[in-house]
Amino acid sequence: MKPALPSQAWLKRLGVSALAALLAACASTTETRRPDKVYQAYGETWVYSKTELHTRTPAFDSPHGFLGPRSSYRETHLVRNAAGLTISIPDTLYALQSDGTLKKIECCQYFRELGDLYNIDDRLVFVFANARKYITDCFIYPSGHPDNELKPPGERIDGVTVFAEFDPEAKIFKVSSFSAGDNYLPFEYRAALLRSGRRDLTDQQHHAFLYARRKPFMCDATGPASATLPARHPLDNSAYQGGATHTLRVAVAPAATPALLGRLQAFAAGKGYKAWTTAAAAPQDMALAIEGDDMLLVAAGDGDGRWGLALYRAMDKPPRTMPPKERADALAREVRNAVGTVPGVSIVEDVQ
Repeated sequence: MKPALPSQAWLKRLGVSALAALLAACASTTETRRPDKVYQAYGETWVYSKTELHTRTPAFDSPHGFLGPRSSYRETHLVRNAAGLTISIPDTLYALQSDGTLKKIECCQYFRELGDLYNIDDRLVFVFANARKYITDCFIYPSGHPDNELKPPGERIDGVTVFAEFDPEAKIFKVSSFSAGDNYLPFEYRAALLRSGRRDLTDQQHHAFLYARRKPFMCDATGPASATLPARHPLDNSAYQGGATHTLRVAVAPAATPALLGRLQAFAAGKGYKAWTTAAAAPQDMALAIEGDDMLLVAAGDGDGRWGLALYRAMDKPPRTMPPKERADALAREVRNAVGTVPGVSIVEDVQ
């Protein structure tokens, strides 16, 4: 009696399995180690290490055809203190749920899950993005899109940026707030730039700005139908150039701050311009914006008597034409004359 021969279907499956194993063996991984960062927080010294792992694997039905490369990505995040305690951040992430409990969540296994650790106000804060459904059943939304769930499914944004604060006693990172993007006035970011003296905020400064304006998870709301949507501010911040045409740096005596703000508001009222001020709880967050004649003026103080006043010109849609610089120069002179006569205020620098 002859032995039974393998069926063609079985041989085909064996061949496919062997080929798949061969393709997996051909995978290549590129490991990128970012420079370590040293942070001082909770009275201790911490070293933060981040590694990015890019893997390319030949695969069937890849984005490049029936047989081609398929890419994957993941990150490792480690933080250790001087005593030798080492913590894997992705393994210690817990997010608040609607019933008040904390649920273990995953991070940093895909391209959409990008994270970094920052030292903000002597706290270790891990900032990362993921889809809301993988984080919490509380209501949170993508930055600047509180009505996201009212959009058709194909138009919704999945990614939400959240903040995970380290609990030094429990040795875990707790997630209970997110970057809303619409809970501060549209000119406040320009004010932060003025305080920094830079054209662009550093990555650390950018995330510290967002963290200071974070929003807690809305665990008693199911979506925009039951949550109050913030009103759209009348100032279209994106309508103005990124870099200022003029910047005044002024020194302000502490007692002269109300007079400076009053003079700027009177200047706006006299010209029929719109003006807004921040409801700042701290002096270093005080800012004011004036809009009129296709110009935007932003004034911001740092709490130590240094103020910046920046003038931006409006931009049309492409080709991005702007009002003549001569008009901006004239308005800048008016502003300089207005604030320069306030007792206790002196012009330090005029950058054009």
